[in-house]
Amino acid sequence: MRVRIVALPRLDDIDELDLRRRFTVGQTYELPVQLAATLIIVGYAESHRPAAHAQAADRARSSYPRR
Repeated sequence: MRVRIVALPRLDDIDELDLRRRFTVGQTYELPVQLAATLIIVGYAESHRPAAHAQAADRARSSYPRR
């Protein structure tokens, strides 16, 4: 699952993982679902979805047969 890191925990918040050595705030990472979900729940990450390609509103009209 792709997530973007929005904050890092204090050193004493998570004993098992040293997230400060693994991750940088603002960067996007591909993580196992369980770790990604945990980071999202505790507020250290957010789900990352690439922006959809925008379509121009002024594109040329399709040619339709005239009646």
